[in-house]
This record gives sequence, C-alpha cells and structure tokens, in this order.
Amino acid sequence: MDANLPNEQQMTHIKDGKRQPTKRAEALCFVYRGGSTARDANEYDDGNGPTLIHDVFARVIVATRTSLQDLKHDDAGTPEEKE
Repeated sequence: MDANLPNEQQMTHIKDGKRQPTKRAEALCFVYRGGSTARDANEYDDGNGPTLIHDVFARVIVATRTSLQDLKHDDAGTPEEKE
C-alpha cells in the first residue's frame, strides 16, 4: 500500500508490534487485483488515493465481511438454527 497509496489514511495498523494492512487495505488490493492504483489527474479528480468506485467496492467488501463474521459468531449450532 505504501507504494500505491502512500498518503491514504487507515491503510495500516500495528498488531503485535508489527505494521499490518487494515481490512480496507486488503480489500483495495483485491479490488485493484494487486495492481497499481496510479491514474492521471483530471479536472474532477486529483489522481491521489483510490478511485471513488474502487473505494466504495472495498468498503462494501469490508462491511459485508464484518456482517458475515458477526453472523458466524452468533451461530449457536442449535437444531432450530439448522432448520
């Protein structure tokens, strides 16, 4: 992420003393297919940061993942839930 989005906020965090990508950063990497985020500036966009559509997709992926993770942890494995 440093090479592609060096000034973008909330791309890394510290876990166990090591700098790691956030879920948003991982989702952006997935959305960009591991490629470069570089693009030309134009009259509507300064060319910095992820494009709006890529950022929206990444945020949707993270929100969906979080919801599914919560649902997974709410599962008690009861017969009623299986039905």
